[in-house]
Amino acid sequence: MSLNKNIFFLKLIILFIISSFNYIFAQEMDVYLESIQKYFANKNDYPELFKDNPYRLNITDVSIGDLDSDNQKEVVIAVKPHFRQSPTVIIFKVDKQMKLKRVIEGLAPGSLQKISGDYLDSHTTGLATDIKLSTGKEKHIITKENDKERLNVIKIFGGVVQYRNWYHVDKRSGKGLYIDMRHINLENNMDNCINFEFSTVKDIEILPDKDNSGNSLHVWVDDKIYVYKIQKFLNNGLLEKTLKIFPLKN
Repeated sequence: MSLNKNIFFLKLIILFIISSFNYIFAQEMDVYLESIQKYFANKNDYPELFKDNPYRLNITDVSIGDLDSDNQKEVVIAVKPHFRQSPTVIIFKVDKQMKLKRVIEGLAPGSLQKISGDYLDSHTTGLATDIKLSTGKEKHIITKENDKERLNVIKIFGGVVQYRNWYHVDKRSGKGLYIDMRHINLENNMDNCINFEFSTVKDIEILPDKDNSGNSLHVWVDDKIYVYKIQKFLNNGLLEKTLKIFPLKN
C-alpha cells in the first residue's frame, strides 16, 4: 500500500512538472507571437509589399530557438504566402528587448511544384522579370564576388530568388528579400519561373544536433525533412548555412 502511495505521489509530481513546463512554454510563445504581430503592424517591412499594398501573411507554424549558438533566440515562422515567388519560411532575430529583426534571406524548402492556381504571380504586376546569367552553370559556386553580385541585385530589385544560372527579381518594397534555390536541379535548362511554384511547408522545428554542436532548423515538406544548419547570420542579411535533405522515416 505504501509503495502504491509513493508511485501515486511520484506521478503527481511528474504531472505537475510537465504542466508547469507547458505553462511556461505557452507564456513564452505568447510573448513571441505578440512580438510578431507588432512587427507586421509596420507595413513598411512586409515580405510581400507591392505598390504600397501589403499582403498579410498566413502563419501556419512557429518555432523558437537559438540557431547560431550565440545565446540569443530566433523566431522561425512557416507561412503560406500570396505570391509564388515568396519564401515559405521566414526567420527573425530577437534582441533582449524582444524586438524582432527580419533576416533578409528566407527559405523555400521542397521540390518545385506545378502551378496550382493558389498563388499570385509577381510577373503579372509588371514589377518582375527573370534574368539569365551569362556565366552559366559555375555561378552556383559561392565566392566573395558572387556574394557582392547578390547584394547588388537585392539592392536594385528588392525581391530576389537565385537559381544556379538565373535570377527571378521583382520590385517589392521593404528591407529586401532573398531566397537561395541553387540546390535545385532544373530540367531542360529552365531559365524562368513561369511553370512552377514552391512546396507547402507542413511543419517546422528547431531541434538539437545529435553531435551537441547546437541546433538546426528541421522543415517537413512533401515526404522529406530539410535540415538547415546556420553557422552565422551575416551582417548583410544573408545566411552562412548548409542544407541536408533526408527522406521521411515511416
